[in-house]
Amino acid sequence: MLAPTSVVVDRGELAAQLGRSTEREPDFVIGDRVIQLKTPNDLLVERLAGHFDISRDDLAAAVLRRYGRDLISERDARIEDIGPMTVRERTARRGHVTRQLVAELRKELESSSGP
Repeated sequence: MLAPTSVVVDRGELAAQLGRSTEREPDFVIGDRVIQLKTPNDLLVERLAGHFDISRDDLAAAVLRRYGRDLISERDARIEDIGPMTVRERTARRGHVTRQLVAELRKELESSSGP
């Protein structure tokens, strides 16, 4: 028997595919695949925690301390402040703002780790 294969799926994309909300549903199994529901913020924090070589919880706490909300909310708020733009411009701006957030978090983490 084959071991289940874990597949990470964005919760929003899955909800769109299913045509309903998945917010209250736990991870579940379809056939031999374990579907791990993660929000876009979960995916970003997971990636950045690996980049900074810290735990996801430590990074999430640093983000909350600095911004008072999650990374995706902060990124999207900054983009909203810019005003209307095309889809292409918005995609490019997301990348720029995300890089800016990463630089800010790097400084935050360096200053909180001491000399």
